[in-house]
Amino acid sequence: MNRSKILLAQEFSVIADSAEALSCYDVIAMSTLAQAQRAILDDDIDVFVIGIHFDDSNALDLVRQIRSCQKHYCKPVILIRVLPSQFAKTLKHSVMAVQKLYDIADYLELEQSDDPALELCEAIDYQLEKSQTAA
Repeated sequence: MNRSKILLAQEFSVIADSAEALSCYDVIAMSTLAQAQRAILDDDIDVFVIGIHFDDSNALDLVRQIRSCQKHYCKPVILIRVLPSQFAKTLKHSVMAVQKLYDIADYLELEQSDDPALELCEAIDYQLEKSQTAA
């Protein structure tokens, strides 16, 4: 059985502790918008995981591109926050406001989690299962 392909658009060093847990997936880790944009065009991604503290852009730039891409427009997108922020409440409200507009499957505040790797893997598995039953 093929491993599910996950595009992780987040500075990988920030979530390096999750690397072992993510090893059950084929993870394509991108730390810049340009890299992620190329991956969207070149690869068949099953789930997109995008950090809201994305290096050279904001996460919604990438979400808009995914939603405008014919082969990925219906694929699950999970937004994650892994770094503490004094604007955490505002960020959460902002994501909730655009969640329906861009069909964002989930938003995880992993910096608050006791086990961020487990929480992320559970969210990915849930979205994979959901997309397989919908197909």
